[in-house]
Order: sequence, then structure tokens, then C-alpha cells
Amino acid sequence: MLNYNFTSGTENNAITNIYYRGLLRSCNYRCGYCPFAKSQMSVAEQENDHKMLNSFIDWVEHHKHIRNIMILPYGEALIHPYYQEGIARLARLPHIEGVGIQTNLSFAPQRFMMGFPLFKIRIWASFHPEMTGVDEFVGKIHWLQAHQAGVCVGVVGNPANEDVIRTLRQKLSPTIYLFVNAMQGLTRRLTASEQRFFSSIDNLFLYDLHPPRADYAVCDGGRTTTFFNERGVFACPRSQALWSANKPCERKICDCYIAYSNLKNSRLRQMMGEGAFWRIPEKRAVHAIFFDIDGTLTDANGNIPPAYSHALEHLARTIPLYLATSLPEEYARQTLGTLWGLFRGGVFADGAHIRSGGDDEYIPVLPLPNIAMPASTKVTAYRAPDGSLYKYALTAKSASDVQQLYKTLHSDNYRLFQENCLLTIVDRNADKATGLRRICAQAGIDPAQTLAVGNSAHDAPMLSAAGYSCAVLTAAESLKNHADWTLNPDGLAAFIA
Repeated sequence: MLNYNFTSGTENNAITNIYYRGLLRSCNYRCGYCPFAKSQMSVAEQENDHKMLNSFIDWVEHHKHIRNIMILPYGEALIHPYYQEGIARLARLPHIEGVGIQTNLSFAPQRFMMGFPLFKIRIWASFHPEMTGVDEFVGKIHWLQAHQAGVCVGVVGNPANEDVIRTLRQKLSPTIYLFVNAMQGLTRRLTASEQRFFSSIDNLFLYDLHPPRADYAVCDGGRTTTFFNERGVFACPRSQALWSANKPCERKICDCYIAYSNLKNSRLRQMMGEGAFWRIPEKRAVHAIFFDIDGTLTDANGNIPPAYSHALEHLARTIPLYLATSLPEEYARQTLGTLWGLFRGGVFADGAHIRSGGDDEYIPVLPLPNIAMPASTKVTAYRAPDGSLYKYALTAKSASDVQQLYKTLHSDNYRLFQENCLLTIVDRNADKATGLRRICAQAGIDPAQTLAVGNSAHDAPMLSAAGYSCAVLTAAESLKNHADWTLNPDGLAAFIA
């Protein structure tokens, strides 16, 4: 039996988070890929598991620096009354802030999740399409969420289950993170199309598909987080180095979520924030969101995917939405169609037109100098209602022609943006970042509590002006590296409050 008395200085207050796994090795589900579906525990084995759990809880009661407990059973624990009682006992401890458990939710949660603070409960719920229906499962998830429990949902990335996984995502609240675990034992590599599908469901899927190299120097495992099982105390479930031996982990790859979520310098940890321990994203307080349109809200065909439309409608109920686009206002309106009414204004024409609170501000641009232009160059001038010019769009036959125009027109008078065969020109004082700040000032919003979402390097200054920044999955790599998060619009609701 595990000795819970820390040694070698392990009684320090740095340890706040503990993953726990008892002796349980059985499940009431019969999923074909799971080894624990093929065994059942004897009465004696259950009694030993019960004793170990009680000993662990006794230990936690006397160690006030422990804040969070996550139970990781090999199988399904919550069908056993002693795990239900243990969860309740831990949740009632004043120094415990959160108690979590992995579960298949094969029971009615309202039967025992009463009489103790549910806001402390974190449920890592696994959906098994072989064993349960979407509606029944989603109903339990939404009941837990409505009663203040923290929840996330996981599913195995089996290509054969794409349709049911899509349905699960559609029926779950957008505020609930649905993660996809790379399927172990798949006898082939996922196709590019399959990877795109699973990434559309879980924007962080590739972190699980391609786990990072281990780096003990930046790992919280064994420092603020430890893993308990019957063999001892370890840095994490994948580490083989006993914590009491005071030895660093020697793994080469962090090949499961719990392992790589401990890496403090990882992009995944940055996105998940304090919720990384539970796999439930930390909710950031966002008071306004600014969206680019082309390539951000639209797909490769210029259409807004239905999932994005649904997400925008959900977000607009609680958070002011604004646009920040290179498009003039009339083209933005055409692209958005019925979604236009969800936005309270925005920055248009690369910042040359700002609409806030029903008021329009146009920043005039100087007339173009009299220069020789490459053959077949088309010049489009955009005018404000008073007739003043605020933007030019020059379309040439080739990118090299546009580059020539860029060099010729580049001066302190203009701000120029080149994209393939298009060159847009506005006043030097016009840009999306300035427009974002002006809208915030007029609306009384702190820019530090805004989120900007874009797809190109052109959007980087806007993302820098906001408190939180997000690049979509198809964004330029330079913008992904610049942004805090890499999430599509339909993934945002699970990450913001």
C-alpha cells in the first residue's frame, strides 16, 4: 500500500495539484478498444481500492497546501458508492478548491451530486458512441453545467465515428470544450481530411496527435503537480521516476495530455490557462470581440460556415461583437448577410472608416500622385457620403506589378497593404489597431479586456492592440506565433466568459 508521508522535502507548500489513481481496473462499458472493459474486480479488490482511497483522503485532510485533486481511474469509478462518497468528502474540505474525475457518465449525476458544493466539481466526461446515445449523454452534461460543475467532454478520434462526433458537437453547448484524443491502435495514419475534421471539432487536436518532446526544465510535474498511485508518487502518470527519489523525469516524449499539459512553455498550456489541470479551458473575461472577415469568418470559398454562424449568434447574446476588416462597409454587409445585425459596428476599409454607436468617422486619404501605372491596372476609389476619398484599391495583372506600385507609392502620406495582385491605400493614420482603440474609448471598454481575431500578418497590429489575440487555424504561421490562441470562431465560446 502506498505510503502517503512525503519525504525528502516534499512537505513544501509548492505542491498544490494531485492526480490520483487507485487500484480500480474495471469498467461497466464494453468498448472494443479498452482493456478495462474485459475485466471485473473482485469484492476483495474493491475493498482494497476503497481502503486506498480513504487513506488518500485522510492524507489530503491534513495537508492544507493541496488545492486540487483529479482522479484518473483505470475504468469507471463513479458507479461505486465509495467513490461517490469520496468525491463528496473531498469537496467538503475547506482548503480544496476543485475535485475532478474522469467518467463515462453512465449514471444519473443528480442522484448523488447533491448536498456538497458542486461548483468545486470538475467532470472530465468521455463519450462512448458504442455504449450511449448523444441526447442522453448531452442531457447529463448540460445538467452538470447548469448546476455549476465544471465540465469538458472527450471522444476518441475514430474516423468511423465522424458523423456521431459531428452531431455531439452540434448538440453540446458552445461553451463546453469537446476534445478529441488521437486513437491508439489505429493501423494507419489519419488522412489530411480526417485531421482537418478532428481539428475542426477540437482546435487543439494536433497537440494530441503530435505530442511534444519532454522538457523537465519547464515541467510542473514533480514541482507543483504530482501523480499518486499504488506504486508511489511520480511527476505525472507517464513518468517512471519516483518523486521521493528526487530524480528528474527521463522521458523523451510527453505522450498523453496530462504529461504535456505540465509543460509551462507550451502553446496548449497558454491557451488552456489555469484550466489545463482539468482539461477545462480557463474562461477569460472578454468585454468585446473584434473579427476580421475574409479568411477569418469566411472559408476558402468566401462563405461563412454554419458552425461559425451559430457561434456568432451565441456570442452576440452576451458579448458586444465588432468587425475589423479591409472590406468597405457595403461589402462587409453583403458578405455577412443576415449576420450583419449581430455586430455593433466596427473598423472598415483597413481602418479608414470607423463605426461606433451609430456614428461614422471617415479618415480622408490624399489623392494619388500622377504616376505611370502598369498596363491594365484597375483603380477603385471609395468615397464617404460627403464625397471625400477614404480608400483606393489598385488591382494589377501580377504580384510583381503590385510590388512596383508599392515601391512607387510608399511614402509618409499613405498606409499600403499588399495581397497578391491587390494594393489597398488609406491614410497613414488609418489602421485596424487605431480603430479598435477608438471604438473602445467611445464604448467605455478597456482594450485589455477585448479579443481580436484574424488570419493574416496584416492583422498583427490589431491583435497587439487587444488584451487577447487569436489566429484561426488557417492563419499565416507568423500570425499564429504572434497570437495568444489558435482557435476558430466556433471554438471561442469555451475559452471566454
